[in-house]
Amino acid sequence: MRDGGQRVLRTILYIEDNPDNVLLVEGLLEQRPGLRLLSAHLGQLGLALAREHRPDVILLDLHLPEGTAVLRALRQDPALRHTPVIVLSAEADPNLPTDMLAAGVQAYLLKPFDFPRFFTVLDVSLAGGGRTVTDTPRSQRTVLYIDDNPVSVRLVELILQGRPALRLISAAGGAQGLELAREHRPALLLLDLRLPDMPGEEIVGAVLSDPILRSTPVVILTAAAGTASIKRLLALGARASLTKPLDIVQFLMVVDGCLGGGHLWPAAVDHGRPVGLSPARTS
Repeated sequence: MRDGGQRVLRTILYIEDNPDNVLLVEGLLEQRPGLRLLSAHLGQLGLALAREHRPDVILLDLHLPEGTAVLRALRQDPALRHTPVIVLSAEADPNLPTDMLAAGVQAYLLKPFDFPRFFTVLDVSLAGGGRTVTDTPRSQRTVLYIDDNPVSVRLVELILQGRPALRLISAAGGAQGLELAREHRPALLLLDLRLPDMPGEEIVGAVLSDPILRSTPVVILTAAAGTASIKRLLALGARASLTKPLDIVQFLMVVDGCLGGGHLWPAAVDHGRPVGLSPARTS
């Protein structure tokens, strides 16, 4: 297929019933203008689109009610059996990646997935390479959210339910938050700037000056931070800043980017304007 500029477009089909995950992949693929994304929220619709459009790669969520049946139908269809299938799943069963390879998938990637890893697997699949090494199930990782607004904490808790490999703990104040950080060593720290007991900048400074916590990615979630404040916090060492009310897809991009290394995806935002993820700190 060609677009208006006569470039050859290659088609990616994503069969997934979670619209946030589809938007996340859509955002990632905007970095690849030679690719177009089709999506289906039902397995049978996905099979119909696959037969109609003959995609170059199929992304498949196994948590669909008929996810395994879709994979079986793809492998049995003479026109689609050789189409690379990449499974994107939050399922941490240690036997599942091996089972999926045996069933004929190209690769098995765990959510939240590492963005460079995703692109590497996608490029290998588009190039017609052999089956790739799959992700191995990871133990649950902890996200700490310091915010005195229970509604904000509940919202993040609901969003992260789509990431079962992540566990959310929260604190209503800076002192309690620092104590929990030292106790639980979170993989990611989410921070509101307006707390009752200490300013957010003091917490960022305390985290990044602590020998144990200094490599912990810090993401600011606030309705109050202006451009100068965001730049100051990023210069201090915060990884990103997002403005409330949160854009859910953008939030998940930043979370996944930080947990996957934090220096690839330019998704931090100050009042709707791209700022970018700061480079990951090293100990």
